[in-house]
Amino acid sequence: MALQGGHKVPFEFVEMQLCREFHCLPSGLVNESWEKIELFLEMMNIENQYSKREQRKLENKSKKRIPG
Repeated sequence: MALQGGHKVPFEFVEMQLCREFHCLPSGLVNESWEKIELFLEMMNIENQYSKREQRKLENKSKKRIPG
């Protein structure tokens, strides 16, 4: 997982995000395979990109409606 600037984030941050997403403690992630965790991270990233794109579309539409 990387931040917008392309910098890698600490594993602890990733772990915290996953725990928030799945409403579990870090011990709940221990038995999950790394491949499955990576898949979830990638899906979360795709979802985030889609949300940002949709938000930009809404912002652009609202800017076009305002005369001036």
